[in-house]
Amino acid sequence: MSVVEPLRALVVQLVSGSIAPTLREEGSVVLSDAEHAAPGAVAEPTIDDATPAMLGTVPARYDDLGRIGVGGQGEVRRVRDRELGRTCAFKVIKAELIGKPSVVARFVEESQVGAQLQHPNIAPVYDAGRLQDGRRWFTMKEVRGRTLTELVREVHAGELTDAAFRRLGDVFAKVCDGVGYAHARGVVHRDLKPDNVMVGAHSEVLVLDWGLAKVVGHPDRALADGELEPEVASARSADESQKTRAGGILGTAAYMSPEQARGHGDLLDARSDVYGLGAILYEVLAGRPPYEGRDARAVLRQVLAGPPEQPGLATRPAAGITFTLGVEEVEVERPNGALPAELVALCAWCMERDPADRPANGAAVAIEMRSWLDGSRRREKALEVVAAADGVVGQVADLREWAARLRADGDALLVGTKTWEPEETKAPGWAKLDEAAQVERAVSLLELKRQGLLQAALTHVPELAEAHAELAELEMARHRSAEAAREEGTAAGAELRMREHADALPEDHEVRGRVATYLRGEGALTLMTDVPGAEVEVYRFERWNRRLTALPFRRLGRTPIVEAPLPMGSYLCVVRHPERAEVRYPVSLGRGEHWDCVRPGSREPFPVRLPLQGELGPDECLVPAGWFWSGGDAQATDSLPRRRLWCDEFVAKRFPVTNREYMVFLDDLVASGREAEAMCHQPRERGERRLPVYGRDEAGKFVLRPDADGDQWDPDWPVVLVDWFGASAYAAWLADRDRRGWGLLGELEWEKAARGVDGRFYPWGDEHDPSWLCSRGSHPGRPFPVVVESYPVDTSPYGVRGLGGNVQDWCADAYVQGGPPLQGDLVVPSIRDDVARGVAVARVVRGGNWFMAAGKARSASRNRSEPSSPSWTIGFRLVFRTPPDQVQRRRPAPG
Repeated sequence: MSVVEPLRALVVQLVSGSIAPTLREEGSVVLSDAEHAAPGAVAEPTIDDATPAMLGTVPARYDDLGRIGVGGQGEVRRVRDRELGRTCAFKVIKAELIGKPSVVARFVEESQVGAQLQHPNIAPVYDAGRLQDGRRWFTMKEVRGRTLTELVREVHAGELTDAAFRRLGDVFAKVCDGVGYAHARGVVHRDLKPDNVMVGAHSEVLVLDWGLAKVVGHPDRALADGELEPEVASARSADESQKTRAGGILGTAAYMSPEQARGHGDLLDARSDVYGLGAILYEVLAGRPPYEGRDARAVLRQVLAGPPEQPGLATRPAAGITFTLGVEEVEVERPNGALPAELVALCAWCMERDPADRPANGAAVAIEMRSWLDGSRRREKALEVVAAADGVVGQVADLREWAARLRADGDALLVGTKTWEPEETKAPGWAKLDEAAQVERAVSLLELKRQGLLQAALTHVPELAEAHAELAELEMARHRSAEAAREEGTAAGAELRMREHADALPEDHEVRGRVATYLRGEGALTLMTDVPGAEVEVYRFERWNRRLTALPFRRLGRTPIVEAPLPMGSYLCVVRHPERAEVRYPVSLGRGEHWDCVRPGSREPFPVRLPLQGELGPDECLVPAGWFWSGGDAQATDSLPRRRLWCDEFVAKRFPVTNREYMVFLDDLVASGREAEAMCHQPRERGERRLPVYGRDEAGKFVLRPDADGDQWDPDWPVVLVDWFGASAYAAWLADRDRRGWGLLGELEWEKAARGVDGRFYPWGDEHDPSWLCSRGSHPGRPFPVVVESYPVDTSPYGVRGLGGNVQDWCADAYVQGGPPLQGDLVVPSIRDDVARGVAVARVVRGGNWFMAAGKARSASRNRSEPSSPSWTIGFRLVFRTPPDQVQRRRPAPG
């Protein structure tokens, strides 16, 4: 194995934070994490590094337990106080510095400051004195733990969460408390940095190393005489850039304020320490000091040049090391995560270039920090509530699936059940459906619980983005459902709440953008025709006089049309080609939807077939292949569930079959020697006698005559009082005569022909008025059928007439609770070989009629009737289907 591979493994370990490297440099005292020479920072020494000159140099009261560390001014040893029975940190000045009064004076002042600052976050000084050789010493509290530098390194090696920053923020706030206490007593630390903060094993936090402290109103001894060497290594400096300056400049380069870096010692006050606190906070946020360089002078130049880069924008080395792998140099870097904006702002405030622009003292910084901590804790609690709401989502999904299975099982058990059968037969199916309803109620309760939890999270943190985002998504789903069901009031309320929650999110939040896109509703249309070059003119369905009216919108150009942008809405595309018949092609674009007309099982858009000129008769309407919305109308009788289905192309008769047309059928049967069949299928009154409605003239042809009530029928009324078998017989006769496969409409074909593709409730829109259709109340006097060309408003998007009123239509399908069988999302044409066998299965009846109230004629309504039971209100209309492969064989070439 090459040497490179182990090194690469080491890099991986460093990036993951599993190794904390120990750095040692020549010419300076550098300690490992366990050996930092912090006054009062005690680690268990493995060997005693004391020189013979230093041995036996503690007072007789103390037992010398070994050296902890050494710095520029003195040495720190661990000692045991025999009289009090406690372990202390013993700091003694170096022998060679005894002759430098300012150093000695500053050492003494450090002990006095520590003794007088009695605060939980400042290491207390216990005792002080002078050794026999004249060297000053003092003892202070022993702190077992780690420096803030080590804690920052540990946190930044992991995931940078709010909880991680709060852990460091708690420490930083206590540092501010201690420094603020000192400021209140006229003391300025002047060397604040993470290495001078100790975090104990029991979370106690102590600000250490007051050796450079300045007592306001006292002479600055370091500035009074120039006896110190130009640079003295700090006790915890790990590199040249972190050395403490002496003489005219005191402090640690990367953390000192600009005025401190300029040597304006007489101008330093609490606000200079505030800058140092900001520099510590910078390292807390960024994982590195605010300035870095090869030595202290290089760092000072950066301090004087201007503010550091904002911590959230920079990247930092994972361990501050460059490895050489063979001939390749690799710098290990890790990006800073998203930082708390409040802390970034506080850091910038503390590090303002002008002292007058900073917080007044450490106590002011502590107040700001605790404000963020309180908010962060509330945020954590709120996020716990959001997590509980998230847990409900999975439960809801499982319950929905279970309810759907129960409902399907119940419907399956009730399939084929006759209305007159006893309840014992129906009970198993009812039980399944009741259980499904119970589960659906539980789903509703869980959704309310989820909403309640998210609202509760906002009581903790009103601006919590996570809760606002989920509530916006929840209201978006409600709006989508209400809009699909055309519940305008519910949709309006959901939209208002959705906007409110989205507006509470940051401008760059993903959910806010998704809501904006959703509300904008821009979609796209792809439209192919079997012959290219067809002109497409688009009309938009707009509410006018309470119904949907196709108003001119714009021309899209010639086919093929690929992803033409269109606002969300319902449209009618009128497709024209000089050699083909005009085709009406409705389109419904949901929010952000691409209408591409791709058939199930395919990947390519399905072409719209343009019939040849003269191929369609004047009373025939082409219903092109494509998607449409079925069911989903809560006010309709026995509505199917809302589903988006694909229905292949078919041609529907514009009007229901009339008396005139039906009598031609009967006359032809008689002329063909099938008089008995004609007599069987002719319209008959209901009741025991079942008298024929039609009469016969002298030539034996069928004619209209007054019925039993004395009412004269019109030849162009739709034929009624024909049972399902008679309607099927007529379809078979016409198919044989025209050499085209005419049949009864399937119920889903009927629904598409009536509603178009947008799921409207009636052929003309979502509202009703008796003047628009033939229904009870549509005209004065007794209700009656009317001529099929009456009531032109009762026209579907494809041009099919009379689907809302006049007469209902027999459908080919046997009635099945839950709807006819499908192949996935594909509508399957009904099988009609049961006609010959005379199978008497209840059949579907669709549409409104002349006796029905206008509001009951909803296009999603389903009714059932026994096939041998004719009705005054039921007629029929016909359909011819174009096999899909005939359309596909004529698919145009792309482009």
